[in-house]
Amino acid sequence: MQLLDDENRDIRRTVISLPVNVEVKDRHGALWSDFGWFQDVSNVGAGFSLPRQIQRGRLVLLKSRLPKEFRSFDFNKAEYNVWGLVRRCIEAQDAAGGT
Repeated sequence: MQLLDDENRDIRRTVISLPVNVEVKDRHGALWSDFGWFQDVSNVGAGFSLPRQIQRGRLVLLKSRLPKEFRSFDFNKAEYNVWGLVRRCIEAQDAAGGT
């Protein structure tokens, strides 16, 4: 496993590629969900990619089969469900150079 050494983080994240289901309630109250991939995780934060954009400050529910070492609770459950707050959102480019 590779550790990310980001000087702005108090706790290092581990590079990981795992599927994640993300549920979001938008500013109009509409609920949507999409599948994406974790890119890096720790027990207090995660980076992931989705096909659609999420606004900063949005509350999200993440559902995944995250390994126990990255969990803060529910260590014995197959699926880990945790609420999170989007702190940073950037548009990523794919390998072909598109967005």
